[in-house]
Amino acid sequence: YLSLVSNLSSSKYLKDIYSPVDGADILEKVSSLPISIWSYKNDEDSVLHIGPMAEDFQAIFGLNGDITDKIAIVDGLGVALTSIQVLHSELKQKDIEIQQLKQDVADIKNILLEH
Repeated sequence: YLSLVSNLSSSKYLKDIYSPVDGADILEKVSSLPISIWSYKNDEDSVLHIGPMAEDFQAIFGLNGDITDKIAIVDGLGVALTSIQVLHSELKQKDIEIQQLKQDVADIKNILLEH
């Protein structure tokens, strides 16, 4: 099983449907996805995991066909990577806005000091 998971192919040559992702929509959905700390019923008490429940993930994203009790690894990664990209873009935009505001404050200070 581990070799299957570590070798999942994601080649574009094995895929049929290409459509752009609305990153803002994905991020909004991620923000509403319940995340819990949990353990499998047959795990030792000391073994904990963190993440969403498959049923919630399916209800919010509608991925992986009719399978509601599993989150496909590629879907979890795709949602996570999309969210990271959106957050990175938003952070860069905020940095630009902060720099502009700093410049505006400096300009206002200079004008006030001249009078």
